[in-house]
Amino acid sequence: MRERSNKTQENREQSPTEKPMMRGPERRSLGLKNDELVIFGVVVKYCTDVQHM
Repeated sequence: MRERSNKTQENREQSPTEKPMMRGPERRSLGLKNDELVIFGVVVKYCTDVQHM
């Protein structure tokens, strides 16, 4: 449990700089690891870019 709390705090610090669209509560509900969050963010950005084009 303590490890998860530390990871959530790290995600909160990184979230505003990496993805302003994704908020803290949304990322915490997913319960993914940092690497998975990065991959998920790249996929989301790619999908949004394709839709705008």
